[in-house]
Amino acid sequence: MKTITKLNVSKECPRFESCNSAFCPASMEGLHLRDEAICKYFRLISRDETSDIPQVIIDAITGNEPCFLDDDFRGFMSQYKCIKNMGSAL
Repeated sequence: MKTITKLNVSKECPRFESCNSAFCPASMEGLHLRDEAICKYFRLISRDETSDIPQVIIDAITGNEPCFLDDDFRGFMSQYKCIKNMGSAL
């Protein structure tokens, strides 16, 4: 069974107030639709550029990846899957 971390992003995420992503991989809130903005921290984590990301955000996103990258997850997640698969090539 997959465990989901529901981080209180309003308190933990430094980008909460200015984030344009409709889906938050740290809190698992929202719904991603085609061509919408993707979480900046998810993109940075996928490229192994984590030095400026709070550890609690890294832990929540990487812990939730198996859930939101699953084929049965709601929303249009192929853009997140593509970023994850490209990794450091981005």
